[in-house]
Amino acid sequence: MRTVAAFLLACGFALQAAAPVPRPAGDFVKALDASGQPISLANYKGKVVVVQFIYTWCPHCQETARTLSKIQSEMASQGLQVIGIAFNDEVNTKNMPANYAELAKFKAHATFPLGIAAKEATIKYLGISILETNFGVPQLIIIDRKGVIQAQTEAAPTGRLLAEPNLRAKLAAILAEK
Repeated sequence: MRTVAAFLLACGFALQAAAPVPRPAGDFVKALDASGQPISLANYKGKVVVVQFIYTWCPHCQETARTLSKIQSEMASQGLQVIGIAFNDEVNTKNMPANYAELAKFKAHATFPLGIAAKEATIKYLGISILETNFGVPQLIIIDRKGVIQAQTEAAPTGRLLAEPNLRAKLAAILAEK
């Protein structure tokens, strides 16, 4: 009985556990832009990078993309770069014409580079348990100039990081670091 209780407790923690921050960002090499070219975080070395992981049809993702577009235009001169990665089931690395159509529709909400990635690779990169069925989008990570993830939304975003004033404050603090 004690073993069963320990197992269930451990599973509960695995489902609720968020990936720890800060942690090294690594390179998300499984993302492709609409032309099929790889998107590499290494290309943005020395910049503060916000990666918005999206479903192309999600209204919250679209609204967040509009906010991030506005913030990027205001903070780009300070070294901010925003990237969007779509990972919904309809978008996959094997069907580039359909992907381009999906990304083109989403591009109306975003003025930053967009790409696609497999759902499994994205969830792994975010550190979300594959058993977690209740994660929400958009998912955001903020990577500092040294390549360290300094902030990430929870698996089921509560809005703390997504709220524009909170996001601006976090970005301002990270951009101010040398």
